[in-house]
Amino acid sequence: FNGGQFSRFDAKTGLPDDEMHCVCADHEGNIWVGTARSGLVRLRPRTLVTYTVQDGLVSDDVCSICEGRAGEMWFGTWGGVSRFADERFTNYPNVSAPVFQDHSGVVWLVMNGDLAWLRSDQPELFAPKEWPLFHDVMSMYQDRSGAVWAAVGCGLWRLRGSRCELYALSNLLGAAGLVRTNTIPHWVDEKLGREYLVHTNALPGQSSPVGI
Repeated sequence: FNGGQFSRFDAKTGLPDDEMHCVCADHEGNIWVGTARSGLVRLRPRTLVTYTVQDGLVSDDVCSICEGRAGEMWFGTWGGVSRFADERFTNYPNVSAPVFQDHSGVVWLVMNGDLAWLRSDQPELFAPKEWPLFHDVMSMYQDRSGAVWAAVGCGLWRLRGSRCELYALSNLLGAAGLVRTNTIPHWVDEKLGREYLVHTNALPGQSSPVGI
């Protein structure tokens, strides 16, 4: 969107795929686009570069992108996570999207559906297996206070230091019952310090599947 007009980018204008899962702008002004089947696209002024598994990307279904504190890029796929720095990929095949780096530099990701983090060279589960409610992680976010939020199948976890608080989706959205299939994958940080959550599945008694 520029000058009051929208520009369309799709397969007809050079992108390798019409189905795109995510987009992210880095500190250099590059626009990174994750596609459903055709890998990763980096858009620069008058330049378009595509990266696939043949270039070292862990998988071609890119559904999560974030920039690290050191300027490196992280790409989450259903087949693993890739770190991109100095024009080279480092892959972590035993984890998956979503991927997110907090303010302290810890990289959060998913291992077999469970919340995990990367504090050294190897990812590890954040919570023990007896904590089943950390399963089905769909998205992550860090608010202004430093708390990390994780959207899971049954609601939201807020992680602050050693404290973990669960906000059940039934209470969060005012539904009568708990609906495990609901997710809250999108976050908006508003300047007044409030966070808005966008959910994409309908709750009991709701005709619309989308809400904030």
